[in-house]
This record gives sequence, C-alpha cells and structure tokens, in this order.
Amino acid sequence: MMQFLDVRTLSELSPMIPAKSPKPSWVQVYRELMEWAVLFEVVRERDFATDTVIVRDGFLRSKVFSGDLFKKYRQGIDDAIATQFSKHRRRIFLAGIAKHSKVLQRYRLAMAIEGVLRTAYPVYVEVPRDLERNVYKWAEYARGDESEVAGGELNKFVAGKMFFVKFGDRPHDPIWAIDTRPLFLVTFSRMR
Repeated sequence: MMQFLDVRTLSELSPMIPAKSPKPSWVQVYRELMEWAVLFEVVRERDFATDTVIVRDGFLRSKVFSGDLFKKYRQGIDDAIATQFSKHRRRIFLAGIAKHSKVLQRYRLAMAIEGVLRTAYPVYVEVPRDLERNVYKWAEYARGDESEVAGGELNKFVAGKMFFVKFGDRPHDPIWAIDTRPLFLVTFSRMR
C-alpha cells in the first residue's frame, strides 16, 4: 500500500504518527493503517474464484491518511476491482459494517416510531449526506464524491455511501449501518 501511495515512512502516510515523539495513541492509528493495507493487498493481489463480497469491520472512511492519500488509496481499490472484472469476470464488492454508529443511534427512535425498515423481508435505505452531517462533528467525514461534482471541497476521507440495512426477514431484526457502493445493495436486493 505504501509503495502504491508513494510514501516511504509512516509519518508520511499519516500525520497521526509523527517521526519524532509520537503520542501513545499511535498504536491505534497503526492498527487502522494495517487493516487498510490488508484490504488493499487482498483486493489488488488475489484472484477470486467467484463474485465476492469483502466485509470490513468498520465504515469505509478514514481520517488517518495524510492529505489526499486516502483518495489515491480508493482509486487503487477501484482500479483493482475493475481489473478483476475485465480479466476474470469477477465482481468484487466492498462493504464496511459498523458495530456502533452515531448516525444510527441518532435516528433509531424516529425510525422505530415511523415503522421504517419493519418489513418481513431484508431491506435497506440510503442515508442522505445531510443526515450524516447533522451528526458528525466534522462535516468532511460525511462528504462523498458527489460534493466534488457540486463544486464543494474534495472528498478525502469517505470511500462509501452509508445505508441502514436489515438483513433478516422479521420486522424487529437488527438494523445495521453499513458503508458500501450502491451497486452492492442493488445486487443484494435482487438476491432476495
């Protein structure tokens, strides 16, 4: 991953791991970077025998990369997914599932009162970026690629679109907050 991103040191990769006097929390940042590196290696270096969904523990967004490196990282992942399809006709889908979500916590009661996602089959709903921005302390953590088209600040931290998803077929099955590309959910809904 570091070679692809054209960085030689961890301090170049992340401002949260300075070359001199790193804070004690650098270990958590290093762990997150390693998780991103493993995902990068799996998608770029492996061959897949069938269409595959790769699930990450956590959202597909990060603030630990320096400058535009996460954007470059995303492009490397997208290129690898396109290459898998063109060479092997394999579709690779990425999804990030969060165990905890401030966005889901904020809107859970309103959704329950209104009966949102209380169907007898698996269902999902897209979370508008405005609802995300109302929850997050930093608006850039809820900024997607569509803001680049609208002439806003570039998306440097977000690699997916948030959805609330109920995978079960009972009305009160748990609802999960996930990040993914919309194509994955269209495929998921067709599989039912």
